Amino acid sequence: MVGNQNFGNIIFRTEDENYQREQYERFQQRGVVSTRYPDFTCLQHIGLLQGIEWMLRQADLTFLCTHNQPTYPSLTLEFLSSYAYTTPAGEDEFLTGTATFRMFNTEYSLTQNQLSTMLQFSIEGQNTVFGRPNNSKVNAKELFFLECVFEPQAKVNAASFLFHHIRTLCSRGRQPFVIGGLITTIALGLNLGDRLQTLESLPPLFMDISYYRSSRLIKNRVGGGYYLMVNNQAIPSVVLPNMALTDVTNPNRHLYDLNAPEATEPSQANPPADEFEDME
Repeated sequence: MVGNQNFGNIIFRTEDENYQREQYERFQQRGVVSTRYPDFTCLQHIGLLQGIEWMLRQADLTFLCTHNQPTYPSLTLEFLSSYAYTTPAGEDEFLTGTATFRMFNTEYSLTQNQLSTMLQFSIEGQNTVFGRPNNSKVNAKELFFLECVFEPQAKVNAASFLFHHIRTLCSRGRQPFVIGGLITTIALGLNLGDRLQTLESLPPLFMDISYYRSSRLIKNRVGGGYYLMVNNQAIPSVVLPNMALTDVTNPNRHLYDLNAPEATEPSQANPPADEFEDME
């Protein structure tokens, strides 16, 4: 069968009563946009780099979040329109599971362990990075994921989280897909790099200062620096950069007094370089 030119030469499954084709057309309407990655120069500028790097290491997400990949819209739509994730019922639901999908008109399957190896996740862990364009809200699973980052004995099954999350993205929502970079990483893990060169791509985007301001994570401060923002509210007592006040390894810095007096100046004072290593 010859691929349809209107769908980038994609050959849809024929045994699913046109389900993949219908999904593809529906997802085309939602659209695909570039994946956005951390801007480490920006994080250094506002004094959050070491803390973010520490959290990525704790969550085994360094590889995924530091390999800035382009997005291939047609491949992303083919993957998502054909995606299925099956898990056993019962208490083992989050421990094992297999995802099936199509790339370049070929069927593929990945188990949780295979995805973990590909993306350098921990294979241990019983629960379930974020792939939603709206970062103003955090759901319960994401909060649990973050909580486990700060628990030395806890290990989160990031592969399980991702598989479930992709399934949720496919079944809900109307906003454009932002996980094309992840799908590119999977394609590269399947040794499809040469074939990617034949596709049109979108370059990766980055979480720069403008992004943090528009997302209401920081606010410009008259006189220099930035106010940290929580729930759309600026915290006058936390003027970035100030690693002493934003040290994620210090439990005393996980809560802020919204009524504390304004800090006088941003501080460039950093904790010793080995402090973050000692926390691992």
